[in-house]
Amino acid sequence: MTMSLRKLMARHNVQAERLPPLPLAEPVDAPSVRIRGIAATSDIDLDRTRFLRDCWPKLDPGQIKLVVGHDRSREVGTINEINVDLMGRVTIVATVTDKDAARLPGLSISAMVAKYTICNPDDRFRFAGEVERVSDVNEVSLTSNPGNRNCLVLERWIPSPLELSNEAIIAKLRDIQATVAAMRATGVSRERHDDAARQNRSGHAARDRCFDE
Repeated sequence: MTMSLRKLMARHNVQAERLPPLPLAEPVDAPSVRIRGIAATSDIDLDRTRFLRDCWPKLDPGQIKLVVGHDRSREVGTINEINVDLMGRVTIVATVTDKDAARLPGLSISAMVAKYTICNPDDRFRFAGEVERVSDVNEVSLTSNPGNRNCLVLERWIPSPLELSNEAIIAKLRDIQATVAAMRATGVSRERHDDAARQNRSGHAARDRCFDE
């Protein structure tokens, strides 16, 4: 989709709009900062891209990195919650452990686009890429210059010890659930293998009886 939009920009002799960076938040003297914000909306962004309301897959916060400027080598915390609301906005709650990153005012999402449509390709003012289906979300970035100016950090606070303790317990339970699921999957595979082996032995035994007769 990105290449299609770039070709249309070249054809219409237009460039992606760029705006000045947003102001940074005040620094916070704490080991971590909790943020709540919007990572994606169904508005057309500065790159002429729009995520449709129902395009998102099931999102797992444990599988999505929190980084700065789409640099996956620079993780700056963890995503505690990620959801899609009734308006199709992707909202997050995250714990930021980098003091500089905690001051960044904007958010941006990196998604693998599985299906899209180019709308109004002959109109230099209205053409856009509409994302109909996202197969995966790789990361959410903190940034001072979001491509969608509606994707902002809306709230910051210092998490209480009780919050951190509860989240540690929840994370441990998730690990246990994942381990149990993996064990069950392994058990099912082993049972299928044993059933196949028994059937194979039964088949050999039946053939042997035929030969004996």
